[in-house]
Amino acid sequence: MSDATEPSGAKVRPWDRLWVQIALAIFLVLAVFAVAFYGFAVIGTHPARLWPWSAKTHPGLYELSRTAVPVAALVGGAAAIVVGIRRQRSTEKTVELTARTAQITADAYALDQKRAGREEIDRLRDRYTTIAAQLGDDAAPVRLAGVYAMAALADDWITMGNHREAQVCIDVLCAYIRTPRNTSTSEDAVADTRVRETITRVITQHLQEGATTSWSDKAFDFTEAHFTGSHSFSGARFNDGCRVAFLGAEFNKGCLVDFSDARFNDGCRVDFSDARFNDGCWVTFPSAWFNDGCWVTFPSAWFNDGCRVTFLGARFNDGCRVTFPEARFNDGCWVTFPSAWFNDGCRVTFPSARFNDGCRVTFPEARFNKGCLATFLIAHFNDGCRVDFSAARFNDGCRVDFPDAWFNDGCRVDFSDAWFNDGCRVTFPGVQFNEASEVDFATAGFNEGWPIGPWGEDPPPLGVWSPSAH
Repeated sequence: MSDATEPSGAKVRPWDRLWVQIALAIFLVLAVFAVAFYGFAVIGTHPARLWPWSAKTHPGLYELSRTAVPVAALVGGAAAIVVGIRRQRSTEKTVELTARTAQITADAYALDQKRAGREEIDRLRDRYTTIAAQLGDDAAPVRLAGVYAMAALADDWITMGNHREAQVCIDVLCAYIRTPRNTSTSEDAVADTRVRETITRVITQHLQEGATTSWSDKAFDFTEAHFTGSHSFSGARFNDGCRVAFLGAEFNKGCLVDFSDARFNDGCRVDFSDARFNDGCWVTFPSAWFNDGCWVTFPSAWFNDGCRVTFLGARFNDGCRVTFPEARFNDGCWVTFPSAWFNDGCRVTFPSARFNDGCRVTFPEARFNKGCLATFLIAHFNDGCRVDFSAARFNDGCRVDFPDAWFNDGCRVDFSDAWFNDGCRVTFPGVQFNEASEVDFATAGFNEGWPIGPWGEDPPPLGVWSPSAH
């Protein structure tokens, strides 16, 4: 028979067992008692006698017993202490062994999890390869299935905490919209448009407040995309880290891009650089909120004949930046801000913009509130353009500036029925007014008097119609 061993594999010696130690302690106590009893009995007995009991009377033996018992008890106590120490060592050893076993188990579990994670990553990457092939298929239904499958794959990557791989999936969906597809028939073109509309719809579902898996901090690259059909970003939340790029994008006839009730929050960037808004397109921002820290820019964008870009009831809040540097507002375009609110700390600027023949840029019933700044630095208002501030309210602390702007023959800037309240500032420093231009304040109301332009206290130049009451 083999010797007993511990679970760790170490050999167990017989005297290390607790029951053996207890038995030895009992034997030791009995042995000590016997030796002590015999020793005390020998005392006072003739040395020649090895058996002293015959020399002792019965009471004498009793006294010997009383003397031997404490000695035996003392030795027994010492033995008990030794056994206790041994038991403590045994307990500590057991605890140490248990901790070591638990660590080994944890390490094994972590290794299994790591191995499972690698297997899951390999599985998801295999799915990506299959789905990417679906998106390139000739059949539109297969491509539609690929759109939903790619979105689900992005969600799975986010659930695993791998946001980089999720962004790759989103990039593929955006790339489909960016990439023109050769279609041989009108039916193929319509089917392809439906695939593109589905992509923006799936993206918008992930940008909603309370979405199961949010993409609101991801990047969406629509650079040089050609938009046709209907694309809704209604109710979307663009949060910190979100980047939406429409650089060089074209919004073509019949397309509708809807940002109604969208929220552009702190840290988001939406860029329409060099975008083209063409005849028959509608890009709308009704009731959208542009909040602190967001940037929405239209540098060098072209708003062409027949396009409509509206900000109905939009809120431009503290710290937002909405800019149109070097934008071109061309014949027949309408860019409107009806009932929009420009609040404390917002900046809405049109530096070096060109308002050309037949364009309409309107701010009817807009509210320019304390701390907002609207500027038209070096803007050119050309023949046939109309910029309309009718019934707008310019409140305490707001600033609307036209520094170094050019008002050319045939342009009209209309402030009819607008109200300029205490503390607002509307300035025209360095402005060039031509005789055939019209800047109309005739029916405007001023609570703190007629604004002083670059003409100082003198009458305003030709082309500027002052309020009839002043």
